[in-house]
Amino acid sequence: MPARLRRQVLDAPATRIPELVSLGHTSQNGAAALGLGRHRHDGAWELCWFARGSADWWADGTVHGLAAGWCYLTRPGVEHGSLTGLLEACDLHWLQLTPPTDPALAAALARAPLAFPAPRLGPLWADLWSELARRDPLAGLATRAALHRLLAAALTAPRQRPSPAIARALARADEGRASVAALARAAGLSTCVLHERFHAELGDSPAAWLRRERLREAKRRLWRTDEAVTAIAHACGFATSQRFATAFRESTGLPPQAWRERARTFDAG
Repeated sequence: MPARLRRQVLDAPATRIPELVSLGHTSQNGAAALGLGRHRHDGAWELCWFARGSADWWADGTVHGLAAGWCYLTRPGVEHGSLTGLLEACDLHWLQLTPPTDPALAAALARAPLAFPAPRLGPLWADLWSELARRDPLAGLATRAALHRLLAAALTAPRQRPSPAIARALARADEGRASVAALARAAGLSTCVLHERFHAELGDSPAAWLRRERLREAKRRLWRTDEAVTAIAHACGFATSQRFATAFRESTGLPPQAWRERARTFDAG
């Protein structure tokens, strides 16, 4: 079944302020080909933020696993793209920005990491879209203010470590085949409180986080080893290879072996 896709993109001059080259939002329930093979943006920074879902993003030979609440920052002229050329099921916001003339903003962009958590940006993206919809003499000024609030929040988001309780849960998950109940016991929390704390600190539910981490490890093994798909499925905590294949295809849009072949081709490219 093809992915259900909602996509909105504004390009200059629709953004009404010259420094905002492009603004977009994509929401989809499955993987889709959206022209995300290797590409570059000459003369523009790009900031992406995942409200939901995940992605394997490639830039200059390094792959970053991104999840809900994470930003990805691409510098002008840097070649980048999805590892397989597909965008997985997600809710993604992005903008492209000309190199800023403000020294403080330019310095903040230059020292920012390529991938970093910033889980509380949702309302600021909504504010930016809302200001763009204004039709009054101050609309451009309001849009620029909303853009700067968003950039400031993203670039100053605290890079905090998980709390001790959540750190214990994550350590238990690393042991393999962990359940949400096992994570709660390791954290010393009820499952309800664990759910609340996971959302607050990691931007996702424990069950969704576990599933994503299992699939992330499966991708690593598919890409970097020659293990059989069935062996990978069991090693990553899936009861059967069929369940693994179903979950993998729902997330990535590809069967495991096809994903392996496509990722290796992209990597070698």
